[in-house]
Amino acid sequence: MTSCTIIVTKANALTGTIHNRMPVVLDDADVRPWLNGTVGAEVLRPAAENRLRMWPVPQRVNRTGTGDDDPTLIDEVVARWLKHRLGHMAMPKFS
Repeated sequence: MTSCTIIVTKANALTGTIHNRMPVVLDDADVRPWLNGTVGAEVLRPAAENRLRMWPVPQRVNRTGTGDDDPTLIDEVVARWLKHRLGHMAMPKFS
């Protein structure tokens, strides 16, 4: 039997703006020790602030069963309120 578990922990400052929990993201040095059982719950902590980034994505990310899963789902989009606010001005590029 193949299975998978997502372990969650309290949110770091970045993800805490949208939820009070987040998936554990192991530090690179902790992956092998976690998998071979030489470390325990001490490595199950919020990700360092510099490990994650956040940006707006298309609303279709939240749809299920539409058959349109593709790499563009993680492309950054300009939030609808920003488009409205900018009107006909050129849209900014985010890096």
